[in-house]
Amino acid sequence: MPKKKNGYEPKKRNSFHRQRKSTILISTEGKNKTETLYLSNFSNDKYNIKFAYGNDTDPIKMLKNLFNDFKDKELNSKFGDLAICLVDADCNKIKNQQLITAYDYAKKHKIELLVSAPCFEIWYLCHFKYSTKNYNSNEDVINELRQYIPDYEKSCDSIYNKLFTKIGKAIANAKKLEDHNLSLGNKIHTVSFSPSTEVYKIIEILIK
Repeated sequence: MPKKKNGYEPKKRNSFHRQRKSTILISTEGKNKTETLYLSNFSNDKYNIKFAYGNDTDPIKMLKNLFNDFKDKELNSKFGDLAICLVDADCNKIKNQQLITAYDYAKKHKIELLVSAPCFEIWYLCHFKYSTKNYNSNEDVINELRQYIPDYEKSCDSIYNKLFTKIGKAIANAKKLEDHNLSLGNKIHTVSFSPSTEVYKIIEILIK
């Protein structure tokens, strides 16, 4: 043990990694601020929320930017840092093939790929209801969400405060949707795995 000098014990070196908060680096689609405005509110004593650079909507490009940004920021999973990519399945076959390729890349590079089908707003809807309704477009989901949040817009910065008290219900409903799709034999991380959202997985980490 280092000797005390003038009555004080020298600080231990390399204590930074033991004391700093873990970082969750998140990649979101395009210039859409919906996810960033919402998730930034979950920073807490254990996790610091940061967002990866780039405005891509292609899952592979998103994952590559996220992987590079994770390294550039000198983050490390050994210290609890996580890389998470949030992707919408949308309602088209092109995105379906992209997601299949993206899943393989994410698994290889230890990135958590979380898909919402058809879009992120399914997670918001889960705060109010459980429904296996089929949606023909992302706009259909948003229109239904406005039945509960009439002033909802993509850049809504008050969504966290409006939803947080219902978060337990949302997690339960998201898990039920997942079980429902699995029972039908739908393949996870595809357009057909709908409606569903894996956003609950990151939320559970953040609120523990």
